[in-house]
Amino acid sequence: MTYPKIKPCPDCANVDMSMFGYGDRQPYNWHVECEDCNYLGPCGNKLQAIRLHNERVATKQACAS
Repeated sequence: MTYPKIKPCPDCANVDMSMFGYGDRQPYNWHVECEDCNYLGPCGNKLQAIRLHNERVATKQACAS
């Protein structure tokens, strides 16, 4: 499966975002994380976590305009 590109951090604009999975069993819960400012994105499966993070970034950019 091809995942969408992860958008930059909505807090510090860092483009080097990481995905972290956690939990005892698969399927893991995942979230997007910025190691520069400790931003944590919403959790879900990998695809949900990326989509929710990207939506949060788009919303924050729209509000800043």
